[in-house]
Amino acid sequence: MTAAPRIGLEDPRPKRSGDVLLGEDWVSPEATVERLKDGRGGRSIVALNRSPLARKIIVFNLMALVMLVVGVLFMNPFRDSLALQRQQGMARQAELIANIYQAQLRPGTSGFDFRQPLSDINVDPMVEVFLFDPTGRIIASKVGQGTDTLLTNWGQPTILTDFLEGVWTWVTAILRQGRSVTTETIDAAQQATVSYDAARGGETVSRIARDSEGSLLFSVGTPITVSGEIVGVVVLTSTSAEIDRLVRYEREQILQMFLLAVAVSIGLSLMLASTISNPLSDLAAAAELGRDRDSRRVAPSRVRIPDLAARPDEIGRLSVAMRGMVSALYDRIDANEQFAADVAHEIKNPLASLRSAVGSLRFVKKDDQREKLLDVIEHDVRRLDRLVSDISNASRLDSELVKEEEEEFNL
Repeated sequence: MTAAPRIGLEDPRPKRSGDVLLGEDWVSPEATVERLKDGRGGRSIVALNRSPLARKIIVFNLMALVMLVVGVLFMNPFRDSLALQRQQGMARQAELIANIYQAQLRPGTSGFDFRQPLSDINVDPMVEVFLFDPTGRIIASKVGQGTDTLLTNWGQPTILTDFLEGVWTWVTAILRQGRSVTTETIDAAQQATVSYDAARGGETVSRIARDSEGSLLFSVGTPITVSGEIVGVVVLTSTSAEIDRLVRYEREQILQMFLLAVAVSIGLSLMLASTISNPLSDLAAAAELGRDRDSRRVAPSRVRIPDLAARPDEIGRLSVAMRGMVSALYDRIDANEQFAADVAHEIKNPLASLRSAVGSLRFVKKDDQREKLLDVIEHDVRRLDRLVSDISNASRLDSELVKEEEEEFNL
């Protein structure tokens, strides 16, 4: 326990004035401050090529954003929802057309023109209607109005989506080199025939296949019944071209927002990194300026730690701790210098006495005077020995006190 030095005693040793740099306003004219300011001037908001911490902050902030966008594009919830809505809409439209025929047909009716009602019905764009007789022969068909316009006019350009699809096509083409890939395709008439066969059971059926261009081909078939007898089947087919167009537009919007979010994230990450890496760089530079570029020599300049105590975060605490550590180090150096001066002063007194006695001994003729001088020399030698022992004990005690932990106690 080393509580004794705290009992109302002032440290008589002179202390150096606090030699620090106050945050951003460094106004000291000394050379070390100029070197710190020069280092700051050559640094941008945050130097990515010299700051691994800044690069990590940016990469980690972008990883979550990239994973989110990739997950949305990969899961493709828009396409699934649009495909389900298209199938449901086609089923309702097929049942509506079948109801129109059932309302116009009567039991025993002959010579009915199945083409006439179909020509009066408005069919949605990208939808083709097939009308089958009970033998499976196509007796009428109609393509929705505006189909040609939609096929030729894809609406707004999708530059980002087209670029990514081009890259994906190029990558898949490279991966498929040397392997034959066969895909079964079917056209609208064939798909309608398949749906006709399934709808002859008396229920509305839905099927999905792929056409020759690789797009999805939806088909819905529903029977036309009169008095419980199937007199025909209505089949609606539609490609996924319109769905693909809507999905591409949605993806384009997502990618545009993603690029905007990336730009904002990088900007905010740079600001965050600058508030972290730049102060840390200042602290490191201030500590490095305390030594010369040649590590074998100690620079004469004083270590100057920026004062960032106004920051309410860990960097502010680090600045306060480093300033306190440097201040304690210089107090220790001052104490050692004062101790060395005191030791030199104490040693000089007996040495001066020894020098005087030895010089006088050469001129003394009488034995009693020689004995007195020898006593003086012996006394000074013992004094030097005692002084060296005291200095050694004090140094040993001081080193031991540094290792001990201080505890307060009630006197």
